[in-house]
Amino acid sequence: MTEEGSRSGAAVGAAVAALLAFVGAVTLGNAPYLFFGYGLSAFAVFAVGLTCRPGSRIGFVLGLVLGVAVALAAQSVFLFVGVGAIVVRLLQFFLLLRLRRRVGDLAACLVALLVGVFLAIAVGLVTYGGEGIQPAFAVFDVVYLAPAWMLARIHAARLPRFEGTGLAALVVAATLVAFASASAFLLVAPLVAALVALALVGALVLRKRGPLPLTRRTSVDRVAPPVIAALLLALFLVSGPAVSPSVRAIAYPLYPDSLAAQQWIQTSSAAGCRAGDLAGGRTEASGVWSPSRLRVLSTCVTVSGTVQALTPTSGPAVDGDYGIDLKVDPGYGWTLSLGSYVLNDGNLHVEVVPSDQAAVLGSLGLTPGAHVQVTGVWVLDTDHGWTSEVHPAWSVVLLP
Repeated sequence: MTEEGSRSGAAVGAAVAALLAFVGAVTLGNAPYLFFGYGLSAFAVFAVGLTCRPGSRIGFVLGLVLGVAVALAAQSVFLFVGVGAIVVRLLQFFLLLRLRRRVGDLAACLVALLVGVFLAIAVGLVTYGGEGIQPAFAVFDVVYLAPAWMLARIHAARLPRFEGTGLAALVVAATLVAFASASAFLLVAPLVAALVALALVGALVLRKRGPLPLTRRTSVDRVAPPVIAALLLALFLVSGPAVSPSVRAIAYPLYPDSLAAQQWIQTSSAAGCRAGDLAGGRTEASGVWSPSRLRVLSTCVTVSGTVQALTPTSGPAVDGDYGIDLKVDPGYGWTLSLGSYVLNDGNLHVEVVPSDQAAVLGSLGLTPGAHVQVTGVWVLDTDHGWTSEVHPAWSVVLLP
């Protein structure tokens, strides 16, 4: 390879590693997703670690730090979570690079995975006690090993640039679509299509001759992977009303209105919507306590349903919020995240902050079975299983 080619390869390796690490860091939440660990940052660790090209180390570090910085600027993660993500992911990445030549790719990845899971659980237990066991879901980072291994096989085959790039793009696109389709909200069609695509690529790279036959390749073989990647992305984008909240949930820091505290400023002038800063004083006594837990999907929604349970002092810090679990009426299922189905019996959680309780609840005398209409901010709680909530709710009305 010429010196110019070597420099070009290093630049490409650094750029790709930086992009994967940045996207992975942006998808980070305060707690793991139910089935996808701590988001795509684990995929970046394994993929870049197993295909490490010249410049990849620097690119990975820069992309990770920049992505976490953007997430912190958007107040979408706690400071200690962002800093912890940088420390743990860098530890996993360089541990993987160090071990893979000694013990092999799979063993190195598993050691890096277990180190990350152990640290996540330890920090969670020290910080939150018994409730901190949820970081154990970091073990689901294991789902990224398969697509990362596929990328490693494709990289090792040294295919012509267009073919190798197209096949790698398909693996990355399928991984991204699978994650976006089942991390916050469930979109069945693109999830199934992405898993099928990954299975087909997996079968392809298991061939004894390498990821592609060395003979009888046609133009279809060369063009099909990038075309399928584009179709997967298109299928995801047209899969229904859950697409928009799904994208906003996982790419939250990239939305301009998420920067600083902008996500909590009411922009709707519709009747029943509260004006101003919806997070209020951001304390337990006034407003939304620790709003970095929450990702705002809409600053004003109205939903109706039947009360299933009441919790007068909800929250891990017993923050005084009045909690209502609501079985939503038909037509409002779009408000429920995957976490709501798995961790909250398919109910929508509603919280009325202490400073609003006298005005909102008054003498309603809510009891399980009551039919109510609720208006407030629609959010995802990234600190408690990515469940969806109306938080804060500023209107609760009894219905017949």
